[in-house]
Amino acid sequence: MSSWARIGAKCMCIAENGSWVPVGHSDRPAPDFPAFGDVFVIAEVLERPSGVFLGFAEFAEASFSIRCFAPVVEQPNDVALFTHHLDLAGEMA
Repeated sequence: MSSWARIGAKCMCIAENGSWVPVGHSDRPAPDFPAFGDVFVIAEVLERPSGVFLGFAEFAEASFSIRCFAPVVEQPNDVALFTHHLDLAGEMA
């Protein structure tokens, strides 16, 4: 299982087309399922013989292949990360 795939982690849909179908549903395209760029919080991680699948609160009856998602890495919003740029402001390059 991927190290980032855990309950409570944020992930983003990276599926190129919105026509893929989650496990347990018909073979028709599913426009009301995650689309490219949508961000979700993982509610369930399922390991099956066919791979790892993620469940989300927004889609209670469905699970989706982990291959369609990537982890969201949040950067701290701290000005201290940029102060070294300010320290060099008056110096000649």
